[in-house]
Amino acid sequence: MKVKNRRGFIVAVIASMLCCASIVIYCILKEQRFLISSFLLITIAIFNFYNAFSKKGIVEELQDNADERDLYLTMKTSHILVKIMNYTLCAFTFLFLIAYSAWKNQSLLVIAITLCVIEIFLFVAYLLINILLDKKE
Repeated sequence: MKVKNRRGFIVAVIASMLCCASIVIYCILKEQRFLISSFLLITIAIFNFYNAFSKKGIVEELQDNADERDLYLTMKTSHILVKIMNYTLCAFTFLFLIAYSAWKNQSLLVIAITLCVIEIFLFVAYLLINILLDKKE
């Protein structure tokens, strides 16, 4: 069998792993919410496995029908969005650091560190993807 919808397949695999984790937690803690969540997750996994092997996903359909202008606009939009996200994350990181220095509230420092980690992750991911695409093309 060939995977026709990669996104659906990935979602199905993640839902299956979460379902297994939920069942293990249910066996340990014996709480009903974990049993209910595992039933919901297995339903999502079955539905996405069915879609992954039966019909093409939206991303695959768009790749078949996209022309150069659409690809250029998508690339330009993604680049602008990455710039906006970087500036926003940087601004909010410094804002929360300044707020922490003013009020000495530990939760403000935790938020600032979290935003900084997200910004570093985006930078590293952007760099690695750029290197990978540079070698591939």
